[in-house]
Amino acid sequence: MEVIKNRRFHFIDEMHTLKTPEPLYQYLDSGEYTFFLASNESGSLKEPLINRCIPFIFEPYTDDELYYITQRYLNNPTLPNSLF
Repeated sequence: MEVIKNRRFHFIDEMHTLKTPEPLYQYLDSGEYTFFLASNESGSLKEPLINRCIPFIFEPYTDDELYYITQRYLNNPTLPNSLF
């Protein structure tokens, strides 16, 4: 776990709202930091920023997954299927 000990992690949500990402480039390129950039509007991100990233695209939950999550967190295993 040597990588984790010597690294700083930063999470930036709604990255598309940052109008000038250029000041981040030096940190992204330095290798000393790890950034997690989240956006639901990735099409509006500037190309130099995207080129410095590894994209992860998440699919929406299925109805079955939503049902499972709801059951699990409500601690009610008898929810009717008609909710979904």
